[in-house]
Order: sequence, then C-alpha cells, then structure tokens
Amino acid sequence: AKDFCDEMIVVDTGSTDDTVAKASAMGATVYHFTWIDDFSAARNFSFSKCTKDWIIWLDGDDIITPDNRQRIQTLKSTILGTQLEALYLRYHYPPFQQWRERMVRRDLFGKKLEWREPVHESIHGIDERKTKFFETIVIQHDPPPERDVIKKDRNINILRKHYQNGATDGRTTYIYTVECLHSLYKEEAE
Repeated sequence: AKDFCDEMIVVDTGSTDDTVAKASAMGATVYHFTWIDDFSAARNFSFSKCTKDWIIWLDGDDIITPDNRQRIQTLKSTILGTQLEALYLRYHYPPFQQWRERMVRRDLFGKKLEWREPVHESIHGIDERKTKFFETIVIQHDPPPERDVIKKDRNINILRKHYQNGATDGRTTYIYTVECLHSLYKEEAE
C-alpha cells in the first residue's frame, strides 16, 4: 500500500505478534480497537480515522502485486473530482474470484455509507449508478496455511451470537448457513 497510498491506517484488534511494530516501521498510523466479534465495527472505526479523499481497504492477508500497485496509482488520478462513490476491484479469494467494493469516497462514510454485518461485511448505501468496475486490478487473498486451524470456528461463533441476538435478515441467514456448511455443521445449516 505504501506505493500508492497517501496515508496508511492500521487498526489492530488485539494482535499478539509484531504486527503493530511492523506497521509503524512501514509508516502506518496504528490505532487500537477492542475486538467485539464484529468486523464491520472494526472497519467503520478504521474508516473514521482516514483523512484523504478516497479509501482503499486491505486485510492483513491481502496481496497487491507490483503491476496492480501501478494500476491503482494510475487510477487515483482518474477518479479525483468525479462523482463516483465506489470502485469495485476483482478479489481473488481461492478458489474463486468476486467483485468487492474496495475503494470508496471518504466524505460519504458515516453519513451515507457504512459497513454492516459482523462477518463477510459489506458497505451499505452505495449508489450503484455511481460506481465503476475495474477488471484489470486484482487483489489476491493469501491467508497463512495455519489460519483454518487457528480460526476454524471464529466466523461461525460470531454468526451464532449475532443470529441468536435476532439478526434474521436474508444475507445474515445465507452467510450463517454457508459458514455452517464450510465448518461441516450440516444439521445446523439446515
């Protein structure tokens, strides 16, 4: 991100390794957010700390290759001053690819736009008529191999709690079901 961002904000939700030191050494401003089993809450907090015109978000296990970093740098000059609200980039999340809202206008956050859902969160409020899709920019998700073992039930536990607190909208139900199937909780998925 250092190649194409004018500021780097890192929100640490309780890491126990050297994440904070590494982020600071790379020039990021680091904030701490107490983890409350809600990815949207952490993302909304992180976006509230941004000060530049556009925000691009990345997870710690996302990779942007040098050619994609150059494409994002070039893209910056074409979006400034436009009426666009969000840009969708391709997200390679093995074994599939999907479009994700990856760049948004900062001035709309907290007013019109916000992150919602505790797991597999998305930005709500985007006017789809004011978006563009960029086929040539790909962000690669590359989690460490041990992640599935360490965090096997993290998402399902968050969703269980959320679901038990009354969240029964269609998207949450779908995500809960998929996570149950992924974790091999077939009966719970039904």
